Amino acid sequence: GSPGIGSGNALLFTPDGGFQKYLANFTLVTLPNPGDTLRLAFNYRFTTAPAGANDGWRMGLFNSNATRQTADLGNTSTRNDDKGYLFTTNAGAVATNSRVQKEDAGDDILGGSALGGIAAVGSSVASIANDTASHSMLFQITRTTNGDLQLRGQIDGTTAATGTATGASVLTYAFDEFAIGFGATGAQAPFYVDNLTITKLDLPLLDITAANAAEVGASA
Repeated sequence: GSPGIGSGNALLFTPDGGFQKYLANFTLVTLPNPGDTLRLAFNYRFTTAPAGANDGWRMGLFNSNATRQTADLGNTSTRNDDKGYLFTTNAGAVATNSRVQKEDAGDDILGGSALGGIAAVGSSVASIANDTASHSMLFQITRTTNGDLQLRGQIDGTTAATGTATGASVLTYAFDEFAIGFGATGAQAPFYVDNLTITKLDLPLLDITAANAAEVGASA
């Protein structure tokens, strides 16, 4: 994308309702080893300041369960078996409402007016009142040495929302879908997205449970 936002290759999203959502699929990525990380990053800018709504702006990485949506609108049956992890925030107010969450199969992706199958993983941190300036978004999922998934979501340099999905309750280690959208009446606002990347990384983890600490998962 272009180095700026709102020009060049930036993509403008213009939602026509409070629960508008957008999907994109990519080649299936799995996280089989400790340190394996899937990172979503992009720049964004609202064209008008959005209204405040708790969990009103939602985005995440999911497993489509081999039922990918292939057309606009579409039947929710292609999406209600999807599962994964997401970052939600109040895009229009300074509130304790930025958090990482999980969403199991059984409802439409990104939920609706109620969170449905979405459940928090970890504690909430402060959200920001988005203006019309450019901001950066980061959301990542990292597999740890014991099979847990560490989640991290962050806007600009603010305090990151973090949480851990424990190995026994991990929904999926495989991802092939990005979703972004709104989850409240009146919370939507047009926004540009630029420089979006979804990247698999192999990050070194330090196993401090062993008698002698050993670096694991560092190989590409």
